[in-house]
Amino acid sequence: MHPPQSRHSHFYSATPTPELKGAVTIVFRNLPEAIAYGDDEEVRAMDAKVLELAVAERMGRGDEFPAGSAAKPSYILVRLRPLLAAKAALHNALKQGQITKSELARWLQIERPVSAACFSPAERRG
Repeated sequence: MHPPQSRHSHFYSATPTPELKGAVTIVFRNLPEAIAYGDDEEVRAMDAKVLELAVAERMGRGDEFPAGSAAKPSYILVRLRPLLAAKAALHNALKQGQITKSELARWLQIERPVSAACFSPAERRG
């Protein structure tokens, strides 16, 4: 079974809000804890890192997180690195019961105890 993928699953939209003295705040629509602030150039340089940190934090806690989304007018679109996007999709599939750790171990042709080392402590409990 393969998890359904949106054509936007690797992209997350963020709302840029102009601040005083030319600064900008961006908040990711589906991940409101992911916020970047600075001048436009600084924000563009750190937006992907802020997104990655929010995704990694949610995975570390064992939380599911939303798939990416299309940008609306005036939003910016930030791409999640492919490797992290793959880890995130696998994490969500495990959380949603679309695949079990045993099935994953069989697909990877490894023993389950070895595959358990691939997961965070929160994921190992699940």
